[in-house]
Amino acid sequence: MLAALAITRMLHVKRNLVLCSLMLAMLMMAPHAATQTVDPYTDGWVSHVDGARLEICFDNAALPAVGQSVQLLRTRVEILNNKGVTRQTFTPDGEAQIVSTNQSPCVMATLLDGMARRSDHARPQDASLPKPR
Repeated sequence: MLAALAITRMLHVKRNLVLCSLMLAMLMMAPHAATQTVDPYTDGWVSHVDGARLEICFDNAALPAVGQSVQLLRTRVEILNNKGVTRQTFTPDGEAQIVSTNQSPCVMATLLDGMARRSDHARPQDASLPKPR
């Protein structure tokens, strides 16, 4: 009877340990879930920020239309190991709307949500896709 109780208790402890380690692994990977890759042929970059007014340049891509939304992506460099191997990630950090396209290859935009910094990436939103949250 005592042996069965001890085995049951040991299995309960092992189960809790496994659950805790899984939760820890999920928490460690959570920041990576929102990261995205950058496509230089569709993405632009924020070249100037003046309050809520932004200048976004698209060197290799077609300019977005007036009224179209763009997603702002913040660049982050992560160190993967202690040998200096790094990876660049891009996390959504805001949204802007194009208001003028008269300065090719750059457009003027108004910040709708989030924050913008110079050198943030800007990805035009596809009208058929839902907006990211």
